[in-house]
Amino acid sequence: MNGELYIADRDGLPTLIGTLNLEKIQFKIPLSLQSSESTKDMGVDVTVHAGKGVRLYDRTLYNMFISGDVHFGGSLQNPTASGQFDVRNGTFKYLSHVFNITKGNAHFVGGSYLPNLQLEAETNVSNYTIMLGVKGTVDHMDLSLSSNPTLSRKQIISMLTFGRGADSNSSTLTNEDVNAVATAGLQMFAFGYVQDALQNTLGLDRINITTGSIDPDEPTNRDTASNYNIEIGKYVLPRVMLTYSQGINNKQNKYGIEYSVKRNLKFTGWHTSKGNNYIGWSLDT
Repeated sequence: MNGELYIADRDGLPTLIGTLNLEKIQFKIPLSLQSSESTKDMGVDVTVHAGKGVRLYDRTLYNMFISGDVHFGGSLQNPTASGQFDVRNGTFKYLSHVFNITKGNAHFVGGSYLPNLQLEAETNVSNYTIMLGVKGTVDHMDLSLSSNPTLSRKQIISMLTFGRGADSNSSTLTNEDVNAVATAGLQMFAFGYVQDALQNTLGLDRINITTGSIDPDEPTNRDTASNYNIEIGKYVLPRVMLTYSQGINNKQNKYGIEYSVKRNLKFTGWHTSKGNNYIGWSLDT
């Protein structure tokens, strides 16, 4: 990080003025910005540029690399902001599943220093592609869910939580469902800390815990429903990631490669220990 910041008097108000150039830095979006009415006001005139290696990270919610320019103006008591940060690549977590972001930006506008988020992300569960949409500020986000093939919202949440779609005529939970909820909660609580330690120690760009079969083409069944796997990934070039998945309580493994041509165009290939192979591409419109 480099730049220049100084305080000068502007129209009788002490004002923070300058520019910040961010590179190879990690931070998180604050959930709220509060100032006491008794606090003396201060003007703001600061431009922030996000360049190479700028990472927004919260172990329980998001992990994304951004770029762009934002200007913060006004004052602490009457803030204004303009500009946006675009998501180059990253993930968003929901119900213990990791969604790959296909489109995203943090847009600054109006009387707040908090951005409006707009994200589109997807993940694969069994033979379904689950799409997640996120809109709003970080303290009040609206989430939308859709799928291909089509499922109802209730069925999608059941798929994400239990690994299977809910029976539309049933409102009861089985013992397997209760265990799945408990396990998901444990993953969200405990694995975030393990993830931090492993990523910082090993320098990984991705580390996830997944359930079911390592092979995305194999549907969840009685034999694979209780499987737990760990997936790691590392960028070897700016747009090329090598991945490896290993079963925790099973003997499956998978090697893969991902090449992101554009934000919405990605080529992938993988090979599993069962001898299954895949080479293909996905385009999000």
